[in-house]
Amino acid sequence: MTINTKHHIVELINKLESISVIQQLPNSFTVNNIITLNDKEIKSLAGYSSILSLSDIADDISLSYEIITRLLELTNGECKKIIAIADVVLSRIGNFPGRKLLHSRHANLDEIRLSPSLRLECIARESENTFFTGESDDGIILTDFQYKLLDSLENKMHLAFLHLLQQVNHLSSI
Repeated sequence: MTINTKHHIVELINKLESISVIQQLPNSFTVNNIITLNDKEIKSLAGYSSILSLSDIADDISLSYEIITRLLELTNGECKKIIAIADVVLSRIGNFPGRKLLHSRHANLDEIRLSPSLRLECIARESENTFFTGESDDGIILTDFQYKLLDSLENKMHLAFLHLLQQVNHLSSI
């Protein structure tokens, strides 16, 4: 990304944040400068959010989430393309509770056409994060954080078990 592009994106993010803050103010508060984003700027922000959602860096993921949720707020959930991009972004970052909320608020989400590859990506991410307990055939869909924590705990349990086996082998050789 060039310096000019990076600077432009930062300006758009600042604009989006300003609009979001202004929307939160009471109606009695008057704003002298009305700030708006045009369609091209909204598309640029949505695209940037989508790109950031592919990152493994926590700050990028947080920024991706912040951008897409503010865009949903800005468009009042009336822009089908933003809703569709939010669905993909939330799936990519493993925010399945947020994705479920998006689906409940926008029941017509199934009518929005995603490319087959993006739809498959969403299904794959959800499958990757599904944990089966053996008690239910449905499984439990974990957020990325929950999945990574569970994976870490399982690895530590394996290491502890290996250490215990080494100790038993050592004691049996004495």
